[in-house]
Amino acid sequence: MKKRKLILTVIALMTLAVCASAQTETVEFGDGAELVLKSFKEKNKERLYDISADYPELQNFNPAIAGRFNQLIKARVMKDVDEFRKSMLEMSEEDLKFAREREVENYSETGYWVATANPNLISIGFGNGNYSGGAHPNSYSYSFNFDLKNGKELKLSDLFLPGSNYLKVISDYAIADLTKQLETETDDEWLARGAGPKAENFESWTIGEDGLKIQFDAYQVAAYVYGPQEVVIPFDKLKSVLRVFDFDPLRFAANGNPVNWCRNGLFPKDGENFRLAKVVGGSGAKAFFYGDDGKDCPGNARCKTRSYVIPGDEVIVSGTYSGYACSWYQPKKGNETVGWISLDDLSMTETASKPALGDWVGNWSFAENSIEIRSSEKSGFLKITGNAFWKGAGDNIHIGELDDEAAPTGDKLNFGGEDEYDCRVRMQRLGRFLIVSDNLQCGGVNVTFSGVYQKK
Repeated sequence: MKKRKLILTVIALMTLAVCASAQTETVEFGDGAELVLKSFKEKNKERLYDISADYPELQNFNPAIAGRFNQLIKARVMKDVDEFRKSMLEMSEEDLKFAREREVENYSETGYWVATANPNLISIGFGNGNYSGGAHPNSYSYSFNFDLKNGKELKLSDLFLPGSNYLKVISDYAIADLTKQLETETDDEWLARGAGPKAENFESWTIGEDGLKIQFDAYQVAAYVYGPQEVVIPFDKLKSVLRVFDFDPLRFAANGNPVNWCRNGLFPKDGENFRLAKVVGGSGAKAFFYGDDGKDCPGNARCKTRSYVIPGDEVIVSGTYSGYACSWYQPKKGNETVGWISLDDLSMTETASKPALGDWVGNWSFAENSIEIRSSEKSGFLKITGNAFWKGAGDNIHIGELDDEAAPTGDKLNFGGEDEYDCRVRMQRLGRFLIVSDNLQCGGVNVTFSGVYQKK
């Protein structure tokens, strides 16, 4: 009897751990679209098993895309149901006898939670708890991520730049975080095996506003007694490898601000992979800028501003969101304009991914700031000097300076100290522009080199 009570207690605890976040309510995410709970149940008294599985169904959305989503997600859940049922029907008489004697049914229970649901993306995590004999129940997790704009299931690699070392970036962060979580119980070899830079180690992942969540099942990174583990990687730790252009729900990864923000003071810091674009359209066409004042911007007509560009104008794009591009435009006279422009009005321009060393050299200016880049005596390196100013009331002037050497990587040039209070600068060469951002530690109060520079 004691053994039976112990088994029941462990099963209950495991079920709670796996399904604590199970979704039970309808999730609405705009224009009537919603995720509705669907359930499957099956009980077989003769074979002593009980199966339950919850999964979402997409309703009131584009019928073709919703149909694809519903077909794929139900098939994924029912695959596990079918496999568990098959194992129960094939159970030997000896194991079945043992199941009757312990008076505990075998079971499989699946629940889910919605990490993100919006018109662009649905990200869902699943947890399964099951028992089919043995010393303890088992559990595992998996995920389902769906790009609603293109009507396809997403792989983890779809989120990252082709050829990038995203698996190593994820692995390094995960191992460091798990080491802290597990404290003195860390097994370095176990962690390296279960959280090393291999795609199979990160198959259970979801996207939320806090970052990329990775689920690790029991036994994957630590002994069973420590149970499942999870790591949430903030998007600002991944932004150097994210595809914020090709997958716009990741736009908020750039700086932690609301996903629909696009404004002047933030623009140079808004991304790490800027692109050029040309305005397209017929004679007399106007491509208007849209603001970000409201959760329904830029898509709502009320967000439209009076500012516009015309066919042939060149803009810098920091990222995309909901069919719009966060764009920077500098007219021949006057101040620059930053805001959302419809992607239908733009054509992305291919630029050199690895500019020649000489393309960096020159005197660059932005407002009253200046940066000089020249060749260094060290092969492959550049010498960077610069001055920046912030003018307050009266004679209150704060000054910043740059004086460093660095070697560019592709179209990027990053330099500075490692301490959080050291000056650190990030540059990108893009067409005729030099896009610069810093960490506000390169001079006096309010001094920054951030801006879009052009050669004098």
